[in-house]
Amino acid sequence: AAPHSTKRRAIPEKGKDSDRILALIARLSLHNAQQARAAMAMLIQVFKVPSEDPLVTQAKAATQAYAERAKEVSDPAESRLRYGLPHIHVWNAWLHVLLEKATDTSVQQQIRDYSSTMQGRGWQAVHAEVPHARVSKCYDKKYMKLEVRVI
Repeated sequence: AAPHSTKRRAIPEKGKDSDRILALIARLSLHNAQQARAAMAMLIQVFKVPSEDPLVTQAKAATQAYAERAKEVSDPAESRLRYGLPHIHVWNAWLHVLLEKATDTSVQQQIRDYSSTMQGRGWQAVHAEVPHARVSKCYDKKYMKLEVRVI
């Protein structure tokens, strides 16, 4: 006769216990996702815009250009020092689009002043003021979401 094995599975293959554990894990995951969405709603402003809007297309172009330049540098830390973070490029693209769209000269001047001031301080200063800026997919493919957090 074979010796009795002392090893047992932590979770039985089938039965009430495994079903109950899976249900608890599913509930916990949904609860955590709900809390994350609530926190995002408090911290990040979201704007729904058409997919063809220049705010979307320019931001995508900026992130693609950033990714291509970042690939040229083998060290991620060096790439970060040289080019900054992707969301900084998205923010700059949005500023350029808003500058083009603005019809009021005082608004244009405010955008120019802000851009030149922040450019002189470096990408770290922009990151301190704008820690999050991105374009993300929307449930409707005709639209995209602009997510931004400005401190």
